[in-house]
Amino acid sequence: MPIRFLRKVLEHPEFRKGNITTHFINEYFHDWMITKAGLSLDAIIALAVYDSLHTKRQEVVRYKEADPHSPWQHVGRWRIGV
Repeated sequence: MPIRFLRKVLEHPEFRKGNITTHFINEYFHDWMITKAGLSLDAIIALAVYDSLHTKRQEVVRYKEADPHSPWQHVGRWRIGV
């Protein structure tokens, strides 16, 4: 489907004329879009509030570092390999 879609875009008369904007796909190919049921706006807001209230404070890594502004001095709540 992606290659077929790209061909349709490239063959579209407005695309060939150069009449494209950031809304080109929405205007001319809205029937190609796949919509998925997602969370309601209330649920998204509730999750954002919960996340902001339950964040861990940054932990300071204790080691010798000459640069006080080094991004490696602070470990946030996201970790690789945990």
